[in-house]
Amino acid sequence: MCKNNIIYILFILFAMNFIACNDNKKEYYDINKSSQQTNNEDSITINTIINSSNKNANKEIPLEIKIYENDYNEYTKNLESKKKYQIANMLDKRFIQLRYKYRNDLNILNILSKFSCIMPDCSSIIKDDVYFYPKKTILQAYNTIIMDKNTNIFNNLDIIKEYDYILSSMQTTSIDLENQYLTNGKQIPYKTIKFVWENPNKLIISLIPKEEICQIYQYSYITTFLQDENGVTTKKYEEKLPMFLYPQDLVLFVNHSCACARALNYIPRLSLNDYKSKNILIPNEKYCDMLESERKNLWEKYMQDSRIIGILQQEQRIYNKDL
Repeated sequence: MCKNNIIYILFILFAMNFIACNDNKKEYYDINKSSQQTNNEDSITINTIINSSNKNANKEIPLEIKIYENDYNEYTKNLESKKKYQIANMLDKRFIQLRYKYRNDLNILNILSKFSCIMPDCSSIIKDDVYFYPKKTILQAYNTIIMDKNTNIFNNLDIIKEYDYILSSMQTTSIDLENQYLTNGKQIPYKTIKFVWENPNKLIISLIPKEEICQIYQYSYITTFLQDENGVTTKKYEEKLPMFLYPQDLVLFVNHSCACARALNYIPRLSLNDYKSKNILIPNEKYCDMLESERKNLWEKYMQDSRIIGILQQEQRIYNKDL
């Protein structure tokens, strides 16, 4: 009897040990599966989705995708609906849920990429102009913003999304946009885009505008990403650029030319408060009289200075867009 009890106890202990080992294996598998899924989500960008060669392009589209597409299109046709905000929120929730459900199906993601959030940044939790993305990495948060499309986080989404390949390398870099064009043929209105990784958990993206000689104030547009164990927090802010700093004779000429151009309505006029600045002249056609001779003298004086010649070329384009 005692011998049978001992054998029974040993059997129970062996069974418990076997179950524990299997639980550990399952836990290890789940952790690695989760890690692999995170890495996959990091690598799937909007350009990957659009440019991927889909072997299953003819695969039947799920009914819930067709219903969402129909409801979305119906909403855009009936913007005067009294329940438009309620409907928008419901559509945005479905948009997010479908993207998550089909996150590994490039065919479906390609279809969903044709849509956007109706309410800006619908995938984030917004509070006091701070946007939070729970349980995401910086790359995932970035890709989520690109998929949302309708966003207040980036000042120019069309430019930002072209450089998703840079983010995956997590390298600090600066790209010259001076002579680049958007897909619609328009010249990019920014001089530089910067990606600065201060550390693996903090990214700063900056868009620095081209110098516009007749604008009083210009700003760089900066978006920060800060990651912790809870997710990613993003915030956008503006940084005022230094005022037009060049030789005094060039500054005076530019002021005359801008005052002339405003008087002739080549460029918009400013508010009365703006003219209180000592560097801003009130529009008057009298400033047009000497421009041609002043321009010629400056070209001859600074012909070896490419930066100043660039300013003079920009000044001429105010009056002749073909230059």
